[in-house]
Amino acid sequence: MFRSVKGTPAFATFASEVARFSGAQWRADGQAPALPDIGRLHALALPVLLLTGGRDMSELHLIADVIAAAAPDVEHHERADLGHLLHLEDPAWCYERLTAFWDAHSR
Repeated sequence: MFRSVKGTPAFATFASEVARFSGAQWRADGQAPALPDIGRLHALALPVLLLTGGRDMSELHLIADVIAAAAPDVEHHERADLGHLLHLEDPAWCYERLTAFWDAHSR
């Protein structure tokens, strides 16, 4: 999943973030939604920005396709040359997409 960031300047940042992350919120998450997340995508009331990397795992491409098809208002951008850690691999590209999305939807 993280192969695309290995050997890049972003790897040091990634390694530092992984070392600091405890995962405590996943272990202590007692939520029990009425439907699984996939069954609630159609009910999203806010627009969704979906950024994907073409070099990411095929299973994650499938998840992105499901989100894009099921959620009512999705803006999807993919960068063929990036992997799973888009925000580390090309922060400027992510920032441009985020700010444009924010500007378009913050009225």
